[in-house]
Amino acid sequence: MVLVLPKVHQPALAPFITDDVLTKEDLEKIKSLLLRNKALDVASGQVPDHALFAGALDGRSGSQSTIGYDHVWVRDNIFHAFSLCETDDHGEGTAHAIEIVSDLAKFFTKTASRFDEIIAGHADPRDPMSRPHVRFNGQGLAESPEPWNHK
Repeated sequence: MVLVLPKVHQPALAPFITDDVLTKEDLEKIKSLLLRNKALDVASGQVPDHALFAGALDGRSGSQSTIGYDHVWVRDNIFHAFSLCETDDHGEGTAHAIEIVSDLAKFFTKTASRFDEIIAGHADPRDPMSRPHVRFNGQGLAESPEPWNHK
């Protein structure tokens, strides 16, 4: 049997790609490396005037707007809120998580009719644009008109 190792795109992380259990010292080295390279700094992805995070690390329209990564993805923000709660030692993370969920609730309150229409059978669930949108404009908490599968 030939062992095929994964391609490591960040050489500094290569020593940690192993089948062996990482030690506490290894984890501290990884954390230090990530902090030093600002890999854990997600603040630049926050949508201005909201707690939500865009799909890329620039939450402002512009640099990622042509490919849609300036939009907010519901799933990603739920994961982000969860991670903030799980790693919270002093309450700030939980407070931010609550703000993220609150912004998502504001969006879904504005677009609740999509749920009602699908449930009542008045909209075709096979039409992706009739479904509740899972990707939206975070700055305006508004649906995006571009076609998307919304699954």
